Amino acid sequence: MAEADPQANPKPEPTEGRRLFKELLSAERMADIKVQEAAIAKLWQLVAEWQNDEPSAWLQCMGEAGQRAAVFDWAGTEAAYQRAVKAAGDNTGLLSKTYDDLRAWHSLMGERPQAKAAARSATEAARRLGIPSMLFLRLQAEARLAIDAGDLPLARANLTEAFAAIGAGGRPDLPRANAVILQADYFIAAGELEKAETDLTSAWEILRPQGEANFAGGWQSSLASWWSATAHWRALQGDSAGAVSAWREAVTRSRIVANVPQMEGPFKHNALAKSLWNLGCALQLVGDGAAGYALAESDAIRQKIGLPPLGETGRG
Repeated sequence: MAEADPQANPKPEPTEGRRLFKELLSAERMADIKVQEAAIAKLWQLVAEWQNDEPSAWLQCMGEAGQRAAVFDWAGTEAAYQRAVKAAGDNTGLLSKTYDDLRAWHSLMGERPQAKAAARSATEAARRLGIPSMLFLRLQAEARLAIDAGDLPLARANLTEAFAAIGAGGRPDLPRANAVILQADYFIAAGELEKAETDLTSAWEILRPQGEANFAGGWQSSLASWWSATAHWRALQGDSAGAVSAWREAVTRSRIVANVPQMEGPFKHNALAKSLWNLGCALQLVGDGAAGYALAESDAIRQKIGLPPLGETGRG
């Protein structure tokens, strides 16, 4: 009997739906929240296309926004996102995703009022959708903006609702670790350092086993956030040397994230620039001459992504 030719009946290519499900499962294993959300949004849109047999205007707009952001066409990025909002119509899942991306983009631009408005719209859409895990993430984004703006009552309200949405139980996963770190940031801003220490310890127990997972951008990004919060906490304790050490760790983790290929766009580079800027400021406080190198690298990264130095924006 002649041997079967493997090329005669090639294995069929997986459908777009199957491919997206595989992408989603892979992202869940790696705890990469952003990739998970992108895959879920594409699956929703794919279902809409199957039902309506129409091209996806929303997905095209979101794709354009990503492409324009990649080449630092900021006006084009915002315009594409605004078209995506219109294309999403009354699909609350797509609206929440689009407004959350707009929130991140406005934050990158330093446009806090616009970021706050977009974050609120993303949360409201998630609340209407009724998926607790998505609401949990959107409320965290609002709390982050509130802490950065010094609106601690709003941040406390956001965090309280976020933890209520996800519940007290559940596995100690990455989203929960991020929320606990965020709550530590709130307590640091409020001057409640003992409570902040408790949260940092709790988050560390979740993050520590993933410390060497350099391929997992989500975990490394959270570790960078943990070290950043720890640096602020140590500085308020009067431990300047400890703060410098923590900022060095934050830079190390941010640098890993900046080199992870599945996390694209200007956001990961900006996160590294912020860590370097904070390290430079901490080094200046202890009179370390290496401060200039950290600040110069931060400025160079910001210039590369088409943004002014952080020293000119007053943000770190």
